[in-house]
Amino acid sequence: MFLLQNRAALHLFHYHLVTSNVREVEARYLARLGFRLVARYGRIGEEQVHYEAGVSWEELERLGFRHRLSELERGAVNVVVQPGQWPLPRVDHLGVALDDDEFHDVLDGLPGRDTPAARLDRRGARECGRAAAV
Repeated sequence: MFLLQNRAALHLFHYHLVTSNVREVEARYLARLGFRLVARYGRIGEEQVHYEAGVSWEELERLGFRHRLSELERGAVNVVVQPGQWPLPRVDHLGVALDDDEFHDVLDGLPGRDTPAARLDRRGARECGRAAAV
């Protein structure tokens, strides 16, 4: 992992977890880890909707809400929990903050810099929406 070489600190600011236990994972982040619920995103019928904290899962069920993801936050760290097939949460992707020198080091260290996966935005996230620069 070239990004971690010779670096004193890695500043994680975002990650996505995929799990079949969305409610349990969300509840743990809220109750035990001190995160706050930003919103739950999904659909009711064909309409895309989101609900901020204060709307219970039971109320969402009554409305016919189909959950796509929950967004949680603690300080500068943003966590997304989304439905998937694994009971134990898996990391889908993560984001790290880079200063200008680190950003250019990452770019210089990527093979095939002309590929979509090698084009990074200013935060170090790949344009193709997959993993961040680690």
